[in-house]
Amino acid sequence: MSRLLILMAACLMLLSCGTPPTAEQLRNADHGAPPGPGHQQVIKDWYAERLIDPTSPLYTFGTPVRGYTQENPIYGSKLEFGWIVCGTVNAKNRMGGYTGRETFFTLFKNDELRFIYTGSTAADACARAGA
Repeated sequence: MSRLLILMAACLMLLSCGTPPTAEQLRNADHGAPPGPGHQQVIKDWYAERLIDPTSPLYTFGTPVRGYTQENPIYGSKLEFGWIVCGTVNAKNRMGGYTGRETFFTLFKNDELRFIYTGSTAADACARAGA
């Protein structure tokens, strides 16, 4: 039991490891152009390739806000500036029932989807970004 607790603590510490931008990087940040009207469809297309029933999802989308992804080896992210779009998706599982809303975090730069992740970590990132 104690090994499990130690492993869980180590995982939580690693999840919090992210390198935020310096003040100079924030001053010189190039966020690119905001995402165009098709950005929601780009997110839907990303999910369509991954969902069990791609015809079932129900989405909510937030308004794009300027932001960045932190450098984090666990999530495979690097420090990148762009436009954050957060929202939720609720889709059907193999049994035909909806699974519940799951938060997603995306980063667009110059109308290109550069990064996406989901779940509780995405919810935390969206809250920090104000998205």
